[in-house]
Amino acid sequence: MKINWRDALRDGTNAVKQQNPGRALSLLETAYELAPLERDVRYWLGNAYRINGRIDDSTQIFEALLAENSADVEVAMAFAYLLREIGQPAKSSAVLLQTCENIEDTKALLSVCGFLRDSDDYQAAIRVLKKVRSLEPEQVDHALNLARLYQATGSFQLAEDQLRNALRKNPTIGFAWLSLAQQHVFERDDDEDFIRLKQVDQSQLDDESKMCMAFALAKASDDLGLWSDAWAEYEKGNSLASQRQVWEKSRWLLFLQRKLDTRNSPPASMDDARHPVFIVGNPRSGTTLVDTLLSKHPEIVSRGELNYLSEIAKHYPETKAVGRNVSGRLASEYWTQLRLDGPENYFYIDKNPLNFRYLDLLFQLFPGAKVIHVSRDGRDSCLSCFTQLFQHPDAAFTNSLDSLVDFYAGYRKLMNKWEIEFGKQIHTIEYEKLVESTSDVVKGMVEFLGADYHDQSNDLGDEVRPIRTASVWQARQAVHKSSLARWRAYYEFAPSFFDKIAQIDVEHRSGPRDLD
Repeated sequence: MKINWRDALRDGTNAVKQQNPGRALSLLETAYELAPLERDVRYWLGNAYRINGRIDDSTQIFEALLAENSADVEVAMAFAYLLREIGQPAKSSAVLLQTCENIEDTKALLSVCGFLRDSDDYQAAIRVLKKVRSLEPEQVDHALNLARLYQATGSFQLAEDQLRNALRKNPTIGFAWLSLAQQHVFERDDDEDFIRLKQVDQSQLDDESKMCMAFALAKASDDLGLWSDAWAEYEKGNSLASQRQVWEKSRWLLFLQRKLDTRNSPPASMDDARHPVFIVGNPRSGTTLVDTLLSKHPEIVSRGELNYLSEIAKHYPETKAVGRNVSGRLASEYWTQLRLDGPENYFYIDKNPLNFRYLDLLFQLFPGAKVIHVSRDGRDSCLSCFTQLFQHPDAAFTNSLDSLVDFYAGYRKLMNKWEIEFGKQIHTIEYEKLVESTSDVVKGMVEFLGADYHDQSNDLGDEVRPIRTASVWQARQAVHKSSLARWRAYYEFAPSFFDKIAQIDVEHRSGPRDLD
């Protein structure tokens, strides 16, 4: 029976999408033999080479296709994914930017922009999104997305310009008001923005905008010391947020019990030339500040908050089921995304605070990893969680005071367990001491990592590294003490909540204790 190249292409394409490397390569090589000039055959063969680890062959095909048509976004994106996977982000961005010069399809440009943003190349993403803005100047969403990118890079005035531009077109955009409030300090109750915020007709808003407006008004009221008004708005905003994202207490307790019931031995060998660093803690405990301060060291590089560890944990919920060969492969892939094209002997940070959930898996992948645990007065940390609008479903527990108590108690128990089992590789610092004696605490962290201490500045004002976390504004301000004991201003509105959190801290303040 004669083989039809179209059938081979169809079946080979499906095999690529189903992650069946051997079948995909066999079928697409057959299609290529029959139709070597067909663009789709070559494109999918390039993808088949990629998933089979034949990087040079894949690169050759993608480069040839782009030489023939530099505006082929699909090929450019596939090639960019390949380059990012093998740790060449600069070349990945260059390929996409070259393609963007030759297209005016805003949908394709937005796709490229999203890829560049997720690759932490914010300047390239801004460049592409500005082109989109020029093609569709009346589209408000483009202004909002551009403002997000400017905020992440610390260009707050440019972000404000975009936000105000959007609000001039539509003064009821809740997200624009929230973003503006987050980077603005309200010092007087006759502040023009505060007055405009209060004048927005709430009846004209959908639930998402009402939620954003509530957090915006709360932030403004907090700045002005209007604690009662602020708390009422925080409660309103969180109530709306909890309807969008539900946190399941039972799943958290089951997860905790499995972790607490499993005993782990210290890593058998820590002889590893790689230097991965993980900053963990309860959300809003100061992990972004620690990350920013450490990143001022010439040999310590932050890669922001990666979700790689949690993704691995989804596929391997039982850590002991991860064999040596699998853990070695996963560690190599993880390290590639941490190091990218940086020097092999540098220290690379993943500062996702919620990685504290998987330190057993982490030390199986990287026996020599170093973990910095940021501990903060739970009343301040949990209050800060409640007063921040998070978008990620992993943070849904922040929308309820009861859920915050349950999550925080579990976090403390789990960290107690990890510090007993992996104590030599975990360095716990207190946020309060960090802001009181910044240089001393930073020196201790650097020495723990095994790097040479440099007396780098603690001034964060000139920091240009992209910051994607909820602390995007605060992390660029000078280290200050104003956030210490902030909970006192709100104690009267939720005394039971703050007392429960304080009791959890009292129980764990003495440090790691026996698990029995």
